[in-house]
Amino acid sequence: MTRVRRFALALGVLMLPGLFGLFAAKVGEGRYTALVQKFQANQGDEVAAVSAAEFCRGPMPSPPLGWQEEGDETPPAEVLVASDCRILLGLPALRWIAVFSMLAGGGLLLALWWAASTVRRDRNRLLTIFLPGLRVAVYGAIAMLLLSGYLIAFGGLAAIPGELANLAVVIGILCVLAALFATFKLRGALHPDVSFYHAAYASPTAHPMLWELIERLAERLGTAKPDTLLLGIEPTFFVTEARVQSHRERKPRAGRAMYLSLPLMRMLSVPELAAVIGHELGHFRGEDTRYSSQFYPVYAGAHRALEGWYEGEDYWLTWLATLPAVQLLELFVTEVEEVEAEISRERELLADRAGAEVASGMDLASALLKLGSAHMLLPEFEQDVWERYSKGNEWAPLGERLASISVRRLGEAARQDLELEFPHPTDSHPPMPERLASLGLGWAAVLDQLTMPTLEQSSVCLINDARRLECELFRQWLAQFDDEP
Repeated sequence: MTRVRRFALALGVLMLPGLFGLFAAKVGEGRYTALVQKFQANQGDEVAAVSAAEFCRGPMPSPPLGWQEEGDETPPAEVLVASDCRILLGLPALRWIAVFSMLAGGGLLLALWWAASTVRRDRNRLLTIFLPGLRVAVYGAIAMLLLSGYLIAFGGLAAIPGELANLAVVIGILCVLAALFATFKLRGALHPDVSFYHAAYASPTAHPMLWELIERLAERLGTAKPDTLLLGIEPTFFVTEARVQSHRERKPRAGRAMYLSLPLMRMLSVPELAAVIGHELGHFRGEDTRYSSQFYPVYAGAHRALEGWYEGEDYWLTWLATLPAVQLLELFVTEVEEVEAEISRERELLADRAGAEVASGMDLASALLKLGSAHMLLPEFEQDVWERYSKGNEWAPLGERLASISVRRLGEAARQDLELEFPHPTDSHPPMPERLASLGLGWAAVLDQLTMPTLEQSSVCLINDARRLECELFRQWLAQFDDEP
């Protein structure tokens, strides 16, 4: 969906409560004016000559004494007209609040959309506007929920006859309750998130060869080594300066952190791993991680809040009532996500140069193709390992399964990865053909050089007892599901 279409859709949804309020005010004015005038007609010519609004502003006629004790379920006309007058006199406020809701919602949406549009390719400006913009989006969404609650509830009473009016009141009350709920839930989007990983901290004394490689590469690139090294089973490599926490510890760690995937390391030779580590250290050198430590934790919190919000889609009344307000937050986060992804793709190409600088372009290119292929084949192997383990059959860790992939099948998967020439707007990495071209290499030449290392050639040899560690982490990861009902 294009940016303009996304904005138009969000604006249209955001206008719905206000439009409903205007419609309800128009319908309600005719409906309740007629009801009041009907009562006036029975009170004589002098009362009937006064407009319905003027009549309602005057003193209301008193109902007969003792009518509540008579057991008649139908209230007398004096009671009914008093109720009708309250609604009729509230319609001007309904109309003004509807107009305000549309102007405020549209103005906020336009301001957030414009703010996100002004930061293209400028990550410092993105940091400047992101948190203030997110605050505006969050509190704007809460305010829109309160306005929507009033417009839907009172508008429903004014315009909808019979029992259906009760449904509008229920939806309006849900909006108000959702606003109270959102005050706590969406405010979590404003606070940095801690990144949890199923991983083990790797100390220099426990894994000296791996640390020696990292320190040597960091020195060559002129950047500091990571403060924390995590070895895990998730299929990814990354560095960050956001707070990270292993499942084995109770407190997060701050500073520079590097995460290495044990299963993927089994596919890489030592030179290929050096190229990957060089790439990640290149993010340190380019201060990408300092930027990410300020941006990503808050960004992750915003995403977590939105995901939690949409988990309630099964409760369609709540989802329907809150949809217009959530458009404010969702549009801003999506716009920022695309801007950030564009910046990240440029930074990834610079980090690729760092990886080629400490190893070679071919080592980095072959590592990238292997990792891209592994991600395509992972679901199949993960399912197989899971089934074998759950049935109590003999199983091999995921790293060994990945290392058993034939070069032919690896090449077939790599070709599929190479077919993607244009990235999705929210992809944080450039497409593989662009990355290879940036290294000055053609994909055919890299595919010809693809080989799978033996265990002795594999980079996991830099880790003491890597197989035991991977199996232990995998069992601990599965144990969390055993506790679920």
